[in-house]
Amino acid sequence: MQPNSNDHGTHGTRTRPPKLPGAYMTRHEAADYLQSRGYPESFSTLTKRCALGEGPEPTSWWGSRPLYTQQVLDGWAERRCRRVQPRKRDLHPEIMT
Repeated sequence: MQPNSNDHGTHGTRTRPPKLPGAYMTRHEAADYLQSRGYPESFSTLTKRCALGEGPEPTSWWGSRPLYTQQVLDGWAERRCRRVQPRKRDLHPEIMT
């Protein structure tokens, strides 16, 4: 029996090919990408941030759908990360004694 061209060998589930750098992603794909990079950002949270003007800037639009690239998402996520500030007692241990 010959596999048909629609058979992806996954018994009903369809896998997406990996995104190439520079490829456009929808907001769902953007949230999945951020999660795969270790950032705790769900689709609903990303959508809320975008509605509040706090989300990543779309690279392009497909009709009314915003599209993003890996570079834009990585830069946005990095800027959202706060650096760890040393605690006062770690800087001056003599103060705490």
